[in-house]
Amino acid sequence: MIKINEDGFLIEFNDKALEVFKFDSQDSHSPYFHGLNHAMKAVDVIAEFPEEYLFIEMKDYSEADTIHFKCPYQSKKIKDFCEQADESSKLKKICADIRSKFYETFLYRYAEKKVDKPISCITLVKLDSAMLDRLNIQLKSQIPIDKPSPRWKTELFRELLVVNPESWNKLFAKKYGKCG
Repeated sequence: MIKINEDGFLIEFNDKALEVFKFDSQDSHSPYFHGLNHAMKAVDVIAEFPEEYLFIEMKDYSEADTIHFKCPYQSKKIKDFCEQADESSKLKKICADIRSKFYETFLYRYAEKKVDKPISCITLVKLDSAMLDRLNIQLKSQIPIDKPSPRWKTELFRELLVVNPESWNKLFAKKYGKCG
């Protein structure tokens, strides 16, 4: 059994996992250090199973303030606008961040010739179930799964889902392992 403890989540992968590693590592001595943190984003964990790769991004949005984004601009008018942004805009920003991590991790793995199996993407978050539904809808509107175009010969991602630890255990405990 392989265990990963990252960003306040503990996942105990089952024996079906062939390899599990922290991908977004800052440790230059790690064999999985990609060295491009300055230029590209990456998911926190990659797990390889016999039939697929699993990209896992982990975020803690349980604190009320973490869903509010700091406005990078100094103008009072723009800061006020940022503070008044509706929840939908904030969800779009969260999804854009998650989306870029999945896409850029795909690029890393493509360059390493490690996209020889289907890829499932899971974002593990600390949020209540009502927010999960909204995040799932928003994220699925931004990332194509399956083959969205008749010209595509292969899929980018097989599955895309945002879950909290409780829903992870309901959906994936048998397939991947338990989350605590």
